[in-house]
Amino acid sequence: MSDDNLALIIGLSRYPYLHNLDGTENDAESFYNWLKSVSGGALREENILTIKSDHYQNDRPDYYDIWEKIKDRCCNQAKRHRGLIPQRVYIFLAGHGLMTDKDPRPTNCLLPANAREGISGAHFPAEAFATQLIQKGLCNSVCLFYDCCRIAGHQISAQSIEWPKGNDIPGAPVDHIFGLFACLPGFPSREARDPYNRMVRGHFSSSLLMGLSERAALIDLATLEFPRTSYDTGQGFQNHIGKVTSDSIFEFVRKRVSLISNQTVSSPLRPPAPFILSSPPLSESMKIYVWHRGPLTLELLDSQFNRQSPSQSLQGDRFAIQGWIVQRNAYVLRVGGRDINVHGELGANILEIFA
Repeated sequence: MSDDNLALIIGLSRYPYLHNLDGTENDAESFYNWLKSVSGGALREENILTIKSDHYQNDRPDYYDIWEKIKDRCCNQAKRHRGLIPQRVYIFLAGHGLMTDKDPRPTNCLLPANAREGISGAHFPAEAFATQLIQKGLCNSVCLFYDCCRIAGHQISAQSIEWPKGNDIPGAPVDHIFGLFACLPGFPSREARDPYNRMVRGHFSSSLLMGLSERAALIDLATLEFPRTSYDTGQGFQNHIGKVTSDSIFEFVRKRVSLISNQTVSSPLRPPAPFILSSPPLSESMKIYVWHRGPLTLELLDSQFNRQSPSQSLQGDRFAIQGWIVQRNAYVLRVGGRDINVHGELGANILEIFA
C-alpha cells in the first residue's frame, strides 16, 4: 500500500439551479475503487478524500464546503505522517464545469452545487489548485483528471485559493503535473449509458478507468510482446514495459473517446518524464466486444481463418454489443464479408470493435 500518496475525488451530480448529471458519482466511485486496488493506485482508504452530492443536501456542497475539507486534509497530511509530504496527489473532478473568461488566463473550474446560470460565483479552479499543491510544498507531483465541460463562462472569474500562511518553495517543480482533460477548451464533456453494465458514465471517465485497469499498459501492438523501450528520466533510463504511464493513458483515452463520441481529449499539462500510474497484471484470456449499429453478420476467425463460433446475425438500429471470451491470440473478425484484423489490441482484457 502507498502510505505517502493522497487522493482527492469530487463527483457532483445534483445541481438545483442548473440540471442534474447522472454519471458523475458513478465515475467518482469507479475511480475510488481503482485507487484502492492493489494493482491500481494501491492507496489506503484513509488517504482518499471523497466528496459527492449524496454526502450533502439541497444546494450543497458549495465552494467553501469543498475547500475546507480539502485544505484540512492537505495541510494536515504531513503532520499525520511525521513531516513526510505525499509523493503524489491524485485529483479526480467530475461535475459541471466551465472556463473562466474574466481572469488574465482562462481557468478550468468545477462548479459547486449552488452554481447558477450566468451568475459569477465561487468556483473551484482545477489547475491552480494542482499547481499550488506543489508550490506550497504539500506534495511532489500531481495527477489531475478533469471530467467537466470547458465552455467559456460569461464574465466569470475563479475563486482565489486561500491557503494557511506559509512560504512558497522557491523553484518548486510545477511542471511535475500530469493533467488529462475530457475535452478541448470551449467544448462540453458528455456522458451516456455504459453498454457493459448499463450504468450512466462519462465517456472520458469510463475510458480512463479502462485504461488504468489494464488497457493502456505498454505492449508491442505488432508482436503482442512487451516493447524494448525505455525513457530517459534525467537520472538514467527507466523501463516502463508492461506499465500504464501518463503517456500511454493519454493515447488510449484520446483514441477510445474519439471513437465513441465527438469529444477530443486533451493533455495540456505533461511532466518532463512519464509518470507510472499502475502495473496491472495482464490476463491470459480476453473478451471481444463489438459495437454495431444496424443489422450485421459476424464471424470470429483465428489467424488461420478457422471459425471460432457460429456466424451471428445481429439486428437493431441502435448501438449494441456482442461478445466472445477467447484465449489471447490473433483473430480476424469478419463483418458482413469485410475482414478486420484484431490482433493489434491484445494487450487488453477487453477489445472493442466499432462496426
